[in-house]
Amino acid sequence: MVTLSALLLFVAAIAAAYGQSCENPDAQVLILGAGMSGISAARTLYESGETDFIILEQASRVGGRMRSIEFAGTVIDIGPQWLFTSEDPTDTSNPSNILYQFAQQCGLELRPDGLGTRGNIIYDRDGAVITTSLFPTFGRYAIAEAAALQLGARLDEENPDGTRDFSVAVGLRISGWDPRTPEEQHVEYINWDFPVTQSTSSVSFRRRFGMDRRTFPIINLVTDQRGYAYLAECIGEAFLNSSRLHLNTQVSAVQYSDECVCATALENGETRQYCAPYAIHTFALGTLQLGTIQFEPPLPESKVFAYNLLQPSVFQKVWVSFSEAFWDTNVDFITVVDPVNGREYFPFFQPIGASYPGNPPILEAFLSGETSLRVGLQDSAITKQQICEVLTRIYGDRVTEPLDIFQHDYASNPYFYGNLETQLVGVTRQTFADYAAPVGRLYFSG
Repeated sequence: MVTLSALLLFVAAIAAAYGQSCENPDAQVLILGAGMSGISAARTLYESGETDFIILEQASRVGGRMRSIEFAGTVIDIGPQWLFTSEDPTDTSNPSNILYQFAQQCGLELRPDGLGTRGNIIYDRDGAVITTSLFPTFGRYAIAEAAALQLGARLDEENPDGTRDFSVAVGLRISGWDPRTPEEQHVEYINWDFPVTQSTSSVSFRRRFGMDRRTFPIINLVTDQRGYAYLAECIGEAFLNSSRLHLNTQVSAVQYSDECVCATALENGETRQYCAPYAIHTFALGTLQLGTIQFEPPLPESKVFAYNLLQPSVFQKVWVSFSEAFWDTNVDFITVVDPVNGREYFPFFQPIGASYPGNPPILEAFLSGETSLRVGLQDSAITKQQICEVLTRIYGDRVTEPLDIFQHDYASNPYFYGNLETQLVGVTRQTFADYAAPVGRLYFSG
């Protein structure tokens, strides 16, 4: 959220204020968090000549929510796993394109995912294929979405500050889409809940259908066996060392003023305090909502409003490995219409193993909304049982006992809590400005 120009001004301010704030500071800048935002901030400072900084990171590695594990004989990314770009990857006004350029420079192995190019297969609850029967419903949704984009553009002209807002559900209803049947609900889930991770009822129409709306039509799956987090390691290669990077350091409190910022942290089992004239907070948005870190003085009301409108959502992913593939292998997604358990109950599977070396028999299940929170907090044995029940209704006795299962802790980890940002009704450009605004000498990014 902090731009390059803002960070350059920040560097100039550091130089001007050097020696006029904390007594015996640990560094001139504290960077709280070693995710992509923290590593990028450190890189900008380093390349601008400010090399006296310390990065505090609660995990044992850099990369934040980028995380990989060995599963079914291959390395899979259990955090971010795709890299999206616009049609023109050289357009640096799009932050995803900047990440793509770093990936190219670092030699990160990518595979064009082509999601949607092979199509989806859709089953009803009893295992009957109903894909073609839903084509007219997909068509009606596409027409309504096009009308919603026109509505968003008109509202941008009439109300450029974005204060006139309503939910996506209302905007789509105005545009001719009001899902009532299980099939309509499923089509909306595929087009909306899956990519956005929240239902249409709470998300800002203006932010999704107007006001700086961005699209990312090029989709790349990260298949590099070093893991997606290698990108953070590569970007920070020139400046990441043991004196600057403090891993296994859990920040619990931040004190800030117009002269100094101090962070209290548990580092390798010992409590200590780090102080600097400046600090940059890059922790995940969810940590602010959970109160993982205590601020003294408390953050101003405008910032509290802002980070509660920028809602973190949980896009729960579950990986299941089998002895062999019994599912449809020539499609991008396998989806299920379930009028009994509802649109959020294990509706989405991807034969993800086909994208990795050796083609391991792995299915990846995707969940959003309230179900993603529930599944993220339940025992994986229960999740495995529920997935097998859904698959058995589709594939019958071809379903075999899973060999292994992994589900992420996004819903429970106090330093993550969520993996995507959803903009609720009422979010305006001022919301982002309030979130990014510094308090004292504490700056906010991420």
